[in-house]
Amino acid sequence: MPWFLIEPSGYRYPISENEEEGLSIGRTPDNDVILTDPGVSRHHAYIRVRGQEAWLYDRGSANGTWLNGERIAEPRLLKPGDRIQVGNVTLEMAYLPPEVETPAPPPSAPAAASSRPSYLPYALLGVVLGLLGVAAVAFALAPTLRAPAQPTATPSPYARYAGAIPATVFVLTPAGDGPNGQAGTGVILTEKGRILTAYSVVINPATGRSYNRKNQVMVGVFSREQPNTLDWYRAHVVRADRGRDMAVIQIFAQKDGSPLPNSFALPPMPLGDSDALEAGAGIAVISFPAGG
Repeated sequence: MPWFLIEPSGYRYPISENEEEGLSIGRTPDNDVILTDPGVSRHHAYIRVRGQEAWLYDRGSANGTWLNGERIAEPRLLKPGDRIQVGNVTLEMAYLPPEVETPAPPPSAPAAASSRPSYLPYALLGVVLGLLGVAAVAFALAPTLRAPAQPTATPSPYARYAGAIPATVFVLTPAGDGPNGQAGTGVILTEKGRILTAYSVVINPATGRSYNRKNQVMVGVFSREQPNTLDWYRAHVVRADRGRDMAVIQIFAQKDGSPLPNSFALPPMPLGDSDALEAGAGIAVISFPAGG
């Protein structure tokens, strides 16, 4: 996805190259880019990629969609660096060339044969003869020995939840400028890094504000390359509901603040059918220790 939309916080929204998807901008939660500014309409604007081109559409917004200071009346072709204003929020377009895979180096030449004698053939021969001897003894004792019955493997009751574990993340909101913070658990909603967590994990219920001045949230995701370790990312709060104790956060950068790679994608949480639930059905709770 070489086209991105950058919001003021620095997060880059990747724009799908599928013409049927695109990127919607508005105030309601069903948009890809959710803006809480009162000057933004519920469904304000839309960006669609056609081939290598990106196009901007206004969706009948009350205050209009502005491109480089000019209100658009029809779809407009976008360029890298273009500034899009919706309400009081200014967004910027960016284009990053696709990452090019480095070709694998050619196989190295085989090492020269050593002048020292090799004992490997004799060792292999000894192993083969030893195995044949063991097989002969086992064959001779077969009539007097009865092999025990093999137990039937019992499937783990947790196998059905295996897909949910990689989609569970550790959420840490630093408190002030110190090393401590508010910890909790979240679930991945979209592969672009949209995450659902608890309100009290990212917002202080006593003040209604973030636990730190930078509105910074850290998210730990299970690493695909190093088992039992977490890859950390920066995120910010997109929407929070104190009454339901729920919040939606968005990953926008790597741990050190550098941009996310073009290949960034997370495994979303598999969702079931709530209508299929029955009384007495088992419930599995997956969370991080001391996080909730």
